[in-house]
Amino acid sequence: LSDLMMMGAVPDDLRGEIWYTLSGGVNIAYAGTPHYYRELRDEFCGQQSKAQYEIEKDLLRSFPEHPFFRQGAAGIDMLRNVLQTYAWRNPKVGYCQSLNIITAVLLCFLDEERAFHTLAAICELLAPGNYCSNMIETIVDQAVFHKLMEKFHPTLLAKLDDMGMPLAALTQSWFLCLFIGYVPLALALRILDLFFLQGGRVLFAFGLAMFKQHEVLLMDQDDPTEIPVCLRQPIMNQSELYHHAMDYLSEVTPAMLRQLRNASRSSAIDSLHENTRNMVVRQIRDKHPELTYSEPELHCMYDIFHGHKRSSGQLVLSQFFSVFPKRFPVWKDRPDLYELLFRRFDANGDGLLKFSEFVKCVHAVERTGLYERVHFCFELMKTGDRDWIDRGALYSLIDAVLRLYHVSLFSATVAADLQGLVTMCVDRAERLASQQQQQQQQQ
Repeated sequence: LSDLMMMGAVPDDLRGEIWYTLSGGVNIAYAGTPHYYRELRDEFCGQQSKAQYEIEKDLLRSFPEHPFFRQGAAGIDMLRNVLQTYAWRNPKVGYCQSLNIITAVLLCFLDEERAFHTLAAICELLAPGNYCSNMIETIVDQAVFHKLMEKFHPTLLAKLDDMGMPLAALTQSWFLCLFIGYVPLALALRILDLFFLQGGRVLFAFGLAMFKQHEVLLMDQDDPTEIPVCLRQPIMNQSELYHHAMDYLSEVTPAMLRQLRNASRSSAIDSLHENTRNMVVRQIRDKHPELTYSEPELHCMYDIFHGHKRSSGQLVLSQFFSVFPKRFPVWKDRPDLYELLFRRFDANGDGLLKFSEFVKCVHAVERTGLYERVHFCFELMKTGDRDWIDRGALYSLIDAVLRLYHVSLFSATVAADLQGLVTMCVDRAERLASQQQQQQQQQ
């Protein structure tokens, strides 16, 4: 069977069964209950998922030239079923563009249930991390492919770099779509055959072969906008490209890929962190112009925040106690204030603080005037719907405000006359409040 697949001699009537078995889809099926797919569909029938809008938007774009996937055709309903059910199975992936294209091809050879399990095998066994929200393994793969281009096509890569054409901009979609839509369908099916047999290194081999096939044309280009056009030129000699790929496959060994992936992962994670940080900071500056922080200041805050992040990128109260003093240490021995701050800026009351809420929290005590700070601290001390605070809360408020100016009301270093003055003000405020209450009762 392996020899037949390497020669591209897989018969269409057996292709689906071979994919289902070699991918690991059959193992995923047997690991669950006998009717897992149908049970999962029924369990979430009629419910909305976060992925549903994106899935619906892409259904008719999946395989438009195939009559099975045109408007009103049965294939559209099957495609929707598989994609939505997988989004329920694996919320970390949900739905990623390109899964619609892969699933449409699977459905040409498999029924819904087997297509579902084969899709799960692709996302979870053959290409784990490629289709999740941060796509970290896709970034790693593109870094690895860049190193392979340095090894096998250094002159062509240097030309692309000189033209300012990022290699990943040309090749990332090849890897995500498993070359479906970028080579003739007959060749794409042969690539899928080998992908299920040999794993992800097949994609690197065909990527190198694509550049080998178009190298002469690409080297003649001076306009970077023509590079993608050249790579989409019809492949006149599919057999030649296939043989180039087999040559590269013999050189790109599993051991080589493991070594390159391990070497590339750290820089890929750093790159992902940097890109995510820049995006989040830009969004905050666009949505909240009232926050007067510069980009470098927000970058610094982002790094402090995400040094203690949960997997969801949000802080629980105990983490907030550790993170907030690093940015705002003047209240470090007033944990009661930290808890009040956390509760106030936890907008939806889920016990988690997002980065944008953290920034607003810091801004409220760090970048406002004296009156705004006093008013803010007063609001913190209030309980329920009351518009007043008692004596203990007032002392706490005054101490909180004084600490903003690096003075503690309860510190032994504070002069006794200052403490006396505060007490006198509190007493006077209480008398005035008592007098007002008596007048209201008399009226």
